Amino acid sequence: MQNEELLDDFYFTPEEDSNPKLIPASVGQRLANCIIDYIVTQTLIYLAVIATDESSYLAKIDESLYVYVLLGLVFLPFGYFWGCEYFLAGRTLGKLISGSRVVSNDGTNASAGNIVVRTLARLMPFEALSIFINEDRIMWHDRWSHTLVVDVKKSTLPQ
Repeated sequence: MQNEELLDDFYFTPEEDSNPKLIPASVGQRLANCIIDYIVTQTLIYLAVIATDESSYLAKIDESLYVYVLLGLVFLPFGYFWGCEYFLAGRTLGKLISGSRVVSNDGTNASAGNIVVRTLARLMPFEALSIFINEDRIMWHDRWSHTLVVDVKKSTLPQ
């Protein structure tokens, strides 16, 4: 009988886990993410193009243009965003610096599939401007992938 009473004293239900509080990242945080991640991807592309050239990049710009286009528009940005957001629990370098994170709409970690859709949606023309089109400030790549970028310090996420 005494053991049951002792156990009752330690029983509690964490309300934070059952009711996540998701505070969307501000437009300023999203802009910082965009700028920082753009600089990172462009640096990676530049380094990859130089590494693939047998001679000076400037001397062979016409021949290496296709490499730049493929690397710049598809492979490196996709690998960067998908890899970071999947393996770093919803964070890229920009999100780490700005204090934001990608989660699914219920606050749990975004799945690999959600992040693939999110990353592919970034290829849409004018997608970066979609934050200004919607009243709720949700970008297309968030809406279509059922994800949300939240402010880590202000949000309460499920464990």
